[in-house]
Amino acid sequence: MGLNTLVTFYLVGNLKLTWVEAITMVFIEGLIIMVLVLTQLRQAMMLAIPLSLKKAIGVGVGLFLALIGFINGDLVRPGDSMVLSLGKITDMGGSFPLWNFSYPMADHPKDKRGTAI
Repeated sequence: MGLNTLVTFYLVGNLKLTWVEAITMVFIEGLIIMVLVLTQLRQAMMLAIPLSLKKAIGVGVGLFLALIGFINGDLVRPGDSMVLSLGKITDMGGSFPLWNFSYPMADHPKDKRGTAI
């Protein structure tokens, strides 16, 4: 999905490439990844990244996606003096994403990992 976004919005939208040029760029990227996999350089790069950094990247991506959901659900909105301010949580539009976020966290079995996902 990230590659689709790159092709659609950046290569074609911003750089004004034709679709053939954009797909050629994707093909070249695939060849580079294939060379990295076959020479085992990809595995060496992945092993060079500490586990704590890998977990932190996952947490950061998850929080970013949660923020997007909160903004789309009107739970938070761009603020005037701050980066974000609280949205209207009293109406259904603001309280619904809060319920969708908190209910699985409170209702999942505590003895099993990953059940809130």
